[in-house]
Amino acid sequence: VRFMQPYIIGDWLINYAGGFVRRGLPGEFFLRLSDFSGVDAPVLVYVVQVSLYFVFFLFSWLLLRRRRDLLSAIFLIFSPALFLFPVYDAGGAFRKEILFLAVFAVNVYLHLHARARTHRRVFLVTLYAYPLLVLAQEMLVIYLPFLLILQLRRIGGDRGMIVHLAAGLTLSLMTFVGVLALPVTIEQVEAIKGAIGTLWEGQSNAIDWLLHGPEFA
Repeated sequence: VRFMQPYIIGDWLINYAGGFVRRGLPGEFFLRLSDFSGVDAPVLVYVVQVSLYFVFFLFSWLLLRRRRDLLSAIFLIFSPALFLFPVYDAGGAFRKEILFLAVFAVNVYLHLHARARTHRRVFLVTLYAYPLLVLAQEMLVIYLPFLLILQLRRIGGDRGMIVHLAAGLTLSLMTFVGVLALPVTIEQVEAIKGAIGTLWEGQSNAIDWLLHGPEFA
């Protein structure tokens, strides 16, 4: 099963067993939840992944069903870059980008079809919680402007919202810079692997890639 392969599951189970490292927040959560519930961490990861896909497809469907002219969206629907991406490229499925896709789908739907006050509240929660997504996968910061654009469309002369946008963006950028500034050591990588057992053994996995910094990428 794709989600059980070491590279995919390893990325979600990077943890803080060896100290704070980038991308370690989800793994720390799943390992602690596994200890509490007795359910294997990979199973918990899979449940969350499927739930995120469900949210993404649900709100995407709600958006599409409100369109009067569905034919104009036919390219979007069948584009290999969106809904069918996990089908055409299974290696791209179940990655942490689905965290953003689920959050974004909800915000787009509320932006177009909910009361302005409702969307504003959900947007502000999303904005100030976005550093948590950056702690899950630091490169999710590059998608943040898409969320900001949603609010900029209806911001008008709302100075309070401008302050919120600036503060939220600053928090995410500071988190991004902070996680990249901390180097990852081989000892931390070994501790992470030890915390999740043998899932990683014998195959390429995302945990080893923590040793490579942005300059390598």
